[in-house]
Amino acid sequence: NNARYLDITDEYLPENADPKRIRIEYKMPLKRGCTAIAEVYTLDNTITVNLCDSCGKSYAVVEYTL
Repeated sequence: NNARYLDITDEYLPENADPKRIRIEYKMPLKRGCTAIAEVYTLDNTITVNLCDSCGKSYAVVEYTL
């Protein structure tokens, strides 16, 4: 199930991106029927994707270092 977070978040990487490091911080389980909203932040060579619910509570935060 944890690999599914990467399936969702890697769509926000630039085309042909080759991450050197991936860090995942799990907050709460994303269950079937739940809606996840992606908040994407970019700083230098790091892309951070926060998957959260409609209230802003995080399911997982995935950080890609390119």
